[in-house]
Amino acid sequence: PVTPASFRYFFKFLPALLQELKLVNLSFGREFVDEWTTPKVWALDQPSPFEKTRVLNPSPTPSVLKGIRRNLDLMFPQLADTPIVESWAGMIESSPDVVPVIDAVDRMRGFHVATGFSGHGFGIGPGAGKAIAGMLTGKETGIDISALRLSRFFDGSPIRPESSI
Repeated sequence: PVTPASFRYFFKFLPALLQELKLVNLSFGREFVDEWTTPKVWALDQPSPFEKTRVLNPSPTPSVLKGIRRNLDLMFPQLADTPIVESWAGMIESSPDVVPVIDAVDRMRGFHVATGFSGHGFGIGPGAGKAIAGMLTGKETGIDISALRLSRFFDGSPIRPESSI
């Protein structure tokens, strides 16, 4: 869904968007209004907006479900009469270059991030987990994660989407 942050970061994500334009479904919905009306500042002794919404749980898009059903029937005609008893939707978070960020945050001692896996978490999760554990414990893992540093978005490094979502 399109949100106010979509406009804030539009040009950073534009190369990745153009690469995936045929696969991306841009839509305005409740999420836009929710983010627009979410307080940007709150009292520290009160629950934050992030405590009110702990998990993003979007509803599946009916037209996407119909397309999936149509493609499933074409690929596996023997399953054409099999009912779909449950559907689920989720959010894919991504960095502008569609490459994860695994790094310590320089300005916040002891704070580390591991995000932007763009749906690839199952494939690279074990290696990423080992690298993150090494980063947190100070143990050498033999895994070079320098290309996954957070500063690449601010140090003048070229940002090019590496792969599709």
